[in-house]
Amino acid sequence: MSFQAVQGELVVLLGRNGSGKTTLLNTIAGLLRSVSGDIYIQGRRVNEMDCAERVRSGVHIALEGRQLFGRLSVRRNLALGMFKSRRHQIEEDVTKILSIFPDLGDKLDERAAFLSGGQQTMVSVARALMGDPAIVLLDEPTLGLAPQNAQRLIEALRSVCTERHITVLVAEQNGLIARAFPSHVIVLVGGEVSFEGSLTQAASEGKLSQIFP
Repeated sequence: MSFQAVQGELVVLLGRNGSGKTTLLNTIAGLLRSVSGDIYIQGRRVNEMDCAERVRSGVHIALEGRQLFGRLSVRRNLALGMFKSRRHQIEEDVTKILSIFPDLGDKLDERAAFLSGGQQTMVSVARALMGDPAIVLLDEPTLGLAPQNAQRLIEALRSVCTERHITVLVAEQNGLIARAFPSHVIVLVGGEVSFEGSLTQAASEGKLSQIFP
């Protein structure tokens, strides 16, 4: 497959289970090794970098299922998104994150395990946004969220793209995400790009029926 995403753009990967969404994100992040082809982040080839090197170069990922450290506080979970930074830098970025996810403001000192599912998802996404990432990879962030929480997350992502100019690549089955950011969607079928373009074009060409019967 081949596609491009520009700085500050949100790209939605749409596909059913088994279409290759998670494999693609994990390969970009370095959790899986690519066997052919090239991956460039801000003009830099990252194929030979391991996962830690890619994080240092600005590739951040929020894995499916949240993957938080339940015994640690929300604040410490967020700090792990800036594992090489000084304390004052971490606190400055936590303040920025709270402007995007204000619901976490009074939860910073609570253990992550004690949060609701929606709040845990916010922490997972917020951790990936800590620091100054070049690209943030989100694997089905709305999975299991109530509609109102999914809408809050969408609004937060809109803020990230427009205000912080971070590229966000979201793998989703939820059409709500695609409708909120309709300009660039990629439809995956069987590990291949079946369509790339706007949501309107995808609908007019019948590509969405491959995902939403």
